[in-house]
Amino acid sequence: MKVLVVTNMYPTEKHPFYGIFVKEQVESLTKEGVFLDVVFINGKESKLNYFTAVMTLLKKLKSTHYSVIHAHHTYCVFPVLITKLLTGSGAPLILTFHEGEVYKPKEVILADVDVVKRLVFSKKLKKAALKIADLVITVEKGLTKALNFDGETVILPCGVDLDLFQPMEKVWCRKKLNFPMDKKIIFFPAAPEKKTKGLDILNEALKYLSRKNISLFTGGSILHQDVPYYMCASDVVAQI
Repeated sequence: MKVLVVTNMYPTEKHPFYGIFVKEQVESLTKEGVFLDVVFINGKESKLNYFTAVMTLLKKLKSTHYSVIHAHHTYCVFPVLITKLLTGSGAPLILTFHEGEVYKPKEVILADVDVVKRLVFSKKLKKAALKIADLVITVEKGLTKALNFDGETVILPCGVDLDLFQPMEKVWCRKKLNFPMDKKIIFFPAAPEKKTKGLDILNEALKYLSRKNISLFTGGSILHQDVPYYMCASDVVAQI
């Protein structure tokens, strides 16, 4: 089997852990003997890369017969669709749907982001992408329901490396990270600058707690291999 993975989330030199879960999935499938090619659309660098990706995809589909095209994130679906129409490729398109921002009310998203990102967060475009895909994989059952999508879906969360993520003793982890022993620690794994992840909601909730012995740590710049230590050192891991 030959699979073409098209993703806008993948580690780079500048962002070494961005989309690490996609890279780990690719590596895991490769170990199982699946042939995979990866086309990374670096939307962080420029939104124009979604258009230039069509040329890259054309070369791939003309040179290789793929059994499946697997898109991660709805906005990778559209350059794939254009390429399939141009080449006549019959390879089925699978979409893994990751976007938790669908839970946020439209009013909140519009207040949080600039004009370009309003298009990126468009629920209409997400719904269109879901309908285009031959099969939708969702990492959490509520995501597609939030878009009122009633098509066939498979619930398949991203895999976990159990050699890396395993229970460890809290005190030992706190000593390793130089965390205070007398505090209640909350760990928010997402990068704080990502407004759609909900750190603002967590901070607002913390205002209602009378206790002062709380320390909040956030992700974003943490080494991937250190995340398990942060999780095990914490009293609460919060992901909104």
